[in-house]
Amino acid sequence: MGNRLRDLRLSCGATPQELVDAVRETYPKYDKPLQSKCEHTDLYAVELTYPAFRDLYRRFDPEGWAKYKRHTDGHRLTCRIYGRLSQEIYRRFLAQIHQDGFASVQEWLADAILAYINARSDDP
Repeated sequence: MGNRLRDLRLSCGATPQELVDAVRETYPKYDKPLQSKCEHTDLYAVELTYPAFRDLYRRFDPEGWAKYKRHTDGHRLTCRIYGRLSQEIYRRFLAQIHQDGFASVQEWLADAILAYINARSDDP
């Protein structure tokens, strides 16, 4: 398994000291032995923090950053509603909504919420 910090260093042709100097701007106690440990995560279980790794990529390989950056969940509908049911009630509920023609709990819930909202005469 490749190490993404080492991959970055090799792909951009930077020396370990250049990466150390860049990380030291934010983390002053970062040094070459720590750099080596971060490049050998499988042996030392040491990894750079996300902000430090992000800053290195932004400085040394801005185009390569896209494959490592954190992505939003990408859902069109971003608001969530949670609830907990016993296994028996959940099993019966799923069977009933599928019998009623809903493909998912989300589809049923959206329909039920809209019906509730529309039934309220005092809703603005």
